[in-house]
Amino acid sequence: MDRIINHDSCSEVGPLTPGEISVDRERSSFIFRKKIRTVSGRKKLGLAWIVIDPIVTSLIYLFVLTVLKARSDPESLFIGIATYSVLQNSLKSGSVSIKDLTGGFKAERIRTRTMVNSTLKYRAVDTLASTLGIAGILFFVYDVRLFGIVMFIAISQLIGLIFEGIGLSLSLLVRRIPDVMNILNLFLRLMFFAGPVMYPMAATTGLHYQLNLLNPFTYFVETARYFCNLEAVILNIEPVISIPILVICISLAFLGFSRVDRFRWVMTSWS
Repeated sequence: MDRIINHDSCSEVGPLTPGEISVDRERSSFIFRKKIRTVSGRKKLGLAWIVIDPIVTSLIYLFVLTVLKARSDPESLFIGIATYSVLQNSLKSGSVSIKDLTGGFKAERIRTRTMVNSTLKYRAVDTLASTLGIAGILFFVYDVRLFGIVMFIAISQLIGLIFEGIGLSLSLLVRRIPDVMNILNLFLRLMFFAGPVMYPMAATTGLHYQLNLLNPFTYFVETARYFCNLEAVILNIEPVISIPILVICISLAFLGFSRVDRFRWVMTSWS
């Protein structure tokens, strides 16, 4: 494969040789391991924190809501906390992804598909680790059926993939205007309390209910609750409302992943 560099872009033409494919696979694996090492850092429990964090957070909010006599089933709260954690981590990860344009390799330009593959692999592993502990609690403590557990994990994986892509679509804007990250953090904090995270959608009424119809997270978490035989309103929501919102999310995710190469090029000194 040949690499053609000009002022407007950096493009690759021609098929990859078996050697190049093998090198790309090894590089993708290296970047994936680098992301894992970055997460674990110098923490004594390392990657175990990915599993522990959503469980502890869920237990804290379950205690608070129980004391306040709020209307929320423990199972519903666990699903809400876990899926929202996946959304939040994925969106933030995607939005800051172009900070490192090299993937850890400083000597040469790594193919974009190698970086995307390692990102997808890491997102899948991170999401699985974040939801596995909650899935175990739902299955062994609250007797949620196995099919519901599988769908909960599958929906969480979908959330991770879509919102990583949405974060990528925002990454260039975040890099150019750092204040956008502050706005994003405030928005995520607001959505945590205003959205159906700690309580099902059925617990909301009036304007609160109407606003959550515009919140894409609603459709994922309510679907997960439905498959776990919990209180959910997903079947009562008109497709004319839900389908356009989900299409917009998927389109933004596709745009993010498809333009990674363009984003990388714009951020280099060559462009």
